[in-house]
Amino acid sequence: ARYADTRHSLSHVGFETEDGWFDIIYELSAELERLIEKLPAEERNNYYAVQVKEKFGLLNFYMSKTTEEMRSSIEEAEGKSAFTCEECGQPGKLRGGRWLKTLCDTHTANR
Repeated sequence: ARYADTRHSLSHVGFETEDGWFDIIYELSAELERLIEKLPAEERNNYYAVQVKEKFGLLNFYMSKTTEEMRSSIEEAEGKSAFTCEECGQPGKLRGGRWLKTLCDTHTANR
C-alpha cells in the first residue's frame, strides 16, 4: 500500500509521531502481524496499516481492515500513548495549551 493512491492509504507519508512512541508502535505492529498470520492466506493482503500519526496528543493507528481482536490491540496501544511521552518514551501525560501533546515533565518544561 506504500504506493497506493492517497484516497486509499497515506503509508507513503511514514509515521507521523515522535520517537517516544516507537516501542508502543513496534509492539502493536508485531501483534497485528501475528493476528494477520492467523487469517486465511487469501485474506492477509487486505490488512495493512494505512496511517500512523499523533492526533489531539494521542496515537492514532489506522488499518485498511480490522478484526475485533485487532481493533482491541489498536485501542490498547492508543491508550498507552496517553501515558507515554511522545518525545522520549518516559511516563507522561496529556498536556494542554495551543496544541495537545503527551509529554513528560522534562519535555513539557523544554517547550
